[in-house]
Amino acid sequence: MVMDSLKSMFKKGPGPDKEVVSILKKIPVFQGLTAGELTSVAAIMHKREFNKGEVIMRQGSAGHGMYIIVDGSVAISEDSAGKALAELHNGDFFGEMALLYKSPRMATATARTHCKVLSFFQTTLTKLASDSPALGSKIISRLTGIAEQRLHMTKEQVAALKKELGGE
Repeated sequence: MVMDSLKSMFKKGPGPDKEVVSILKKIPVFQGLTAGELTSVAAIMHKREFNKGEVIMRQGSAGHGMYIIVDGSVAISEDSAGKALAELHNGDFFGEMALLYKSPRMATATARTHCKVLSFFQTTLTKLASDSPALGSKIISRLTGIAEQRLHMTKEQVAALKKELGGE
């Protein structure tokens, strides 16, 4: 019952609040949703706070959902390197691949400052898609597009590094 223990760590809000809806409007995964759809998604978001230095997700662990930073800063790193690959801030999101694929986390996310985050679980997306296929389809389509964009960016970065190192 991993999901039960995960859900107990997150607080479900009393209902959709205007702040959450406002945040979701700015997140590419949820752009293009109607006001009613955003309200529906906001109602199922979970809130959590992390202290500075606390690990939010660990590379290699099972992925259950994505995170949206409401307030704070998060370092994304690869455990083998230990060096931060990226630093994310308010409005940034990470871990979205867990909504599409059941695979281990590819990186570790650590709170650089005290952080407030929203979380959207894979099980929640599955239920949402079952209850509202059109809304679920919109979100899954956006997630797929974002995954494709990030894959292309990574491919370009790898090609640039190869060229810099004297490879192809």
